[in-house]
Amino acid sequence: MTVDPDLDVMETTAIVYGSRKNGAIEIGGGSPKNFYLQTQPQLSQILKVGGGGQDFLIQITTSSPQWGGLSGATFQEAISWGKVNPHEPSNNVVVYADATIAAPILFAYIVSKRESKQLKRLYMKRPNLLRKLQEAYDSKR
Repeated sequence: MTVDPDLDVMETTAIVYGSRKNGAIEIGGGSPKNFYLQTQPQLSQILKVGGGGQDFLIQITTSSPQWGGLSGATFQEAISWGKVNPHEPSNNVVVYADATIAAPILFAYIVSKRESKQLKRLYMKRPNLLRKLQEAYDSKR
């Protein structure tokens, strides 16, 4: 087994780059929260091939912004870094609750209301998405 954090970042960025809309449900915060959100600045500021911020986010956290930790950082802070789309503020929700209570309720609701659709299987498409990201980057250089 090989662990390659750089490849992990690039594959995640490639999946975001290859998607029409992007978003996440964040449980907690800290490094896992930042890992996914960082894909947008990676696209716009480092690779210079697009970006613009995630289109929708739901964060479940018990952390408050006044303590200054990443887990409690607001979406306004994420907008300032280019991580969240500034034109879609109503698509972002923070749920201040214990994740072991809020997540199962939220997921059960989503499953009960969402119509079935064909799975995208993005994980299996990583090599192709990474190639497309590489091509976009090469064309900007």
